[in-house]
Amino acid sequence: SGTVIHEGDYRDMGRVVFVENKEGYVYIYGGNDNTSVKKGDSVYPGTEIGKASSNKTGKAEVYFSVFKNNRAIDERTAPRT
Repeated sequence: SGTVIHEGDYRDMGRVVFVENKEGYVYIYGGNDNTSVKKGDSVYPGTEIGKASSNKTGKAEVYFSVFKNNRAIDERTAPRT
């Protein structure tokens, strides 16, 4: 759960959505062909934030990262709610 703090094109990751939760973790969802949210929206587990884009072979290609205090966090151990 959190608030969308950025939505749009970002570097070579296609369209991305940055979601910040109340503990200050920032979740980055990249590789979207289009997005379903905008800056300022509240999102919750299960909220659709976008549709994955396809690479040259037709396979979906998505990116997921987590940061806190501008440092990468192991996404396997980051809070999920």
